[in-house]
Amino acid sequence: MILVENLKVTFKTPSTDIEALGGVSFRVEAGEICAVIGPSGCGKSTLLYVLAGLLAGFEGKAVVNGEPVKRGRRKTALILQDYGLLPWRNVFENAALGLELRGLPRSEQVAKVAPILDELGLREMQRLYPAQLSGGQRQRVAIARVLALNPDLLLMDEPFSSLDALTRETLQDNVLEIWRRTGCTVVLVTHSIEEATFLGRQVVVLSPRPGQVVATCKNAGAGETSWRRDPQFHKVCSFLREQLAGGTG
Repeated sequence: MILVENLKVTFKTPSTDIEALGGVSFRVEAGEICAVIGPSGCGKSTLLYVLAGLLAGFEGKAVVNGEPVKRGRRKTALILQDYGLLPWRNVFENAALGLELRGLPRSEQVAKVAPILDELGLREMQRLYPAQLSGGQRQRVAIARVLALNPDLLLMDEPFSSLDALTRETLQDNVLEIWRRTGCTVVLVTHSIEEATFLGRQVVVLSPRPGQVVATCKNAGAGETSWRRDPQFHKVCSFLREQLAGGTG
């Protein structure tokens, strides 16, 4: 589904050039969850923006489903850390935004969005506005909006970083349920070793800027809600922690 080869991204400023990614290579099979982890400023979000087609001018190769990445790919969805909700639109209107922009009539919007709101526990809140919701509820609305578009590639940029531990784990479980139901490919950027280990069936570890791949870890236990309680889970966490420490040394 994703092929990245020797990807380099440099941001040019009047005073200096900033190399964000310094030759990243990895691949993600269709239907896989891949977690990308690394220190702050290593280019994790930059990598997502390239895959989403939002950042041009890079060197190397970035391919999604057999085609070079490009802006406006309709089957790619991106969830940002700040949720990206419009404060003047209620829960339903935010969840249906993508469908509205694609010109679907209201009846089709309702048919697609209503079951997703039910699945995410948002049906009773559909007339509320973002300011009336908790952080976890706002994140569920953001998830509902991308699910309504039926993506085959879901990109998530630190989606749960601002949430408390219990809400974070609940939403991680939601992501697994969505992944099992839809079969979409997921790339998740996170700072959390535990989150990467719980969700990522493949975990890519990046070095400090300019980001390069320090290690790629296959993680067969991920994808099961019981994985957090498995002794092997903690072994994988320890391995990733060692890779991060080695990458920053």
